[in-house]
Amino acid sequence: MRLKLAPLLRLFVACGLAALLLHGVGLRALAQSLRVADPALLALALLLCFVDRAVMIGKWYPLLTAQVPGVPLGRAARAYLAAGFASYFLPTSLGADALRSFALGRGRRAVAEVGASVVLERLLGLLGSLVLVLAALLVALRGSARLIPLLPWAVGTLVLCLGLLLAACSRQATASLLARLPAASSHRVWRLVHRLAAAGERYRRSPGMVAAVAAASAAEQLFPVLVLWVLARALGLPISFTSLFIAVPLALFLGRLPITFAGLGVFEGALLTLLGIYGVSRADALALGVAARLFEVATQLPGALFWSDLAGAREAVSEPATACAAAPTAAKEGSP
Repeated sequence: MRLKLAPLLRLFVACGLAALLLHGVGLRALAQSLRVADPALLALALLLCFVDRAVMIGKWYPLLTAQVPGVPLGRAARAYLAAGFASYFLPTSLGADALRSFALGRGRRAVAEVGASVVLERLLGLLGSLVLVLAALLVALRGSARLIPLLPWAVGTLVLCLGLLLAACSRQATASLLARLPAASSHRVWRLVHRLAAAGERYRRSPGMVAAVAAASAAEQLFPVLVLWVLARALGLPISFTSLFIAVPLALFLGRLPITFAGLGVFEGALLTLLGIYGVSRADALALGVAARLFEVATQLPGALFWSDLAGAREAVSEPATACAAAPTAAKEGSP
């Protein structure tokens, strides 16, 4: 019953927040802000959205091929886009990540390895997001002290993210997990743990690649700021780049909280509140948030064309690299 009620509750909260925002701003004021737009700048914003999506795929691909060599880039991109589209119909992004792992890993007997690449991609993306949030807060504190309460929260979250990242690639964490497994653990559990341990070892042997992906993740976080800045110019809204550099990372991070579907209502409300600190009217801020949401959906729609990639036929391919590495380890530990 809880599993059935949770998605309905998130949908109810999303609809309630959207209705509250529209009521507070007024449909007429919102329509007036959206009425005049520069088509060329709108096209540029859409192009930046698609480039952002390409960068996301590009920074995940090395993490994927480190675990499962030989996966074609096109196949990985289609699964990524299809899972992104599916995320609009799932209660949390974890469901879309599971679909992506299963779609690419099942025919290769490598669901665990693909899942490891997805987890590390998510952690590095969260780390990059937090770095930009801290940079935004530092810029904000130079002109106003109103956002000071968010600084300890952001630093604490960054430390937690770093701890999770280190634990994911730590030999000690793996050894502790193995030691805590019950003696009666099934063969499947032991095999899964050893394969995940081998996946972590693979990343430990490629620190340069992981560092490059981390840097790309941090740089990629700037794309939403650029997109909203171009949209503001297209809509003729008097919003400075500095205010967007401060507001957008914070609003996006809050929008990732599992409160509503895809952060609907949370992102827009946070953006309205944060831009209000810098004198942006509620109608202008909401118009920008609505335009950004529409463009986000537009970049996810191509994933519908690759829906079959999430449920396609099994692929006859070789074992993943980490699975081969895990087998000797499992034998040494006494796995059946």
